[in-house]
Amino acid sequence: MSPQTVSLFLVVLTVGLVSCDLIPEDEHDAVQLLFRERRELFGGVNGKHQQIGVKAGPAWGSMSHSGGPITYSGGAGVNTPGGHGLSGSLSHTPGIGGQGSVRGTVGLVNTPNHQASAWAQHDRNFDRHMHRLGPETNSAGLNYQHGSGGNAFLSGSKTPGFPSRGTVGGSAPIHTGRDSSLSVSGQTTFGHGMKPDHQVGLSYEKKF
Repeated sequence: MSPQTVSLFLVVLTVGLVSCDLIPEDEHDAVQLLFRERRELFGGVNGKHQQIGVKAGPAWGSMSHSGGPITYSGGAGVNTPGGHGLSGSLSHTPGIGGQGSVRGTVGLVNTPNHQASAWAQHDRNFDRHMHRLGPETNSAGLNYQHGSGGNAFLSGSKTPGFPSRGTVGGSAPIHTGRDSSLSVSGQTTFGHGMKPDHQVGLSYEKKF
């Protein structure tokens, strides 16, 4: 395992440990199982994506696939009451490679019905042996969440040697229950020299 991978693991672990002072006591002992499925109505590369995961306090882990090999992911994060946060994650697809991410979030608006935040993220890709592969990607964006469950976002990313890309999108709830939800979402990705990619899909989530 490369030094970059070890460093990212330490970031994830540190975030999880530090967050013990920032997460309410009643959330530390809560272990939650989660299942998500998304189906593209049109656009995108993969028409179906499934994920099953577990969340315990500030840490989480999951297995997911989009019709191909299973991807294993894990991470940890912390959020303050004001909407500020720090998180780290690492994913690996056996025989293919993986990705590590570190994100910082600043809360701009935080009321019961409206939450808005700005974020910046740093991503690195790894080969199948989890050695650093290719250039890193830096991203930034704005997120908005309404109390009813709807949300919207705008983001941009830059990878050295490649054109910059932007994405705008959002989602709206169709059904929201105590342990399950169904929503419709759409997004458009655009950039210099590329045809805009439009995607619309349905997402289902079930908590156990």
